[in-house]
Amino acid sequence: DGFAADAVIALDKMANRIAFTVENRTGTPHTTRLELSFPINAAYTLVQDGKPVPLTQTDDWDYPWRAELAIDRRATRVELMRVRR
Repeated sequence: DGFAADAVIALDKMANRIAFTVENRTGTPHTTRLELSFPINAAYTLVQDGKPVPLTQTDDWDYPWRAELAIDRRATRVELMRVRR
């Protein structure tokens, strides 16, 4: 899996929203892990094709958050958005 070569990776300057397309490079349905690290005191929500994806805390200092993406099509749209507190 990887970023789709023909799709835009959108990132605003304040890192409030990041959007990209993940390309299924195996051609078969599967789950892929997305490991994340956020700025201190920031909270985000993750959406895949318009549906929320749970973020799970890990014990990894470098990547303390994880999401499992269901990859069942050729490509899927992922959006990470900062939550206002």
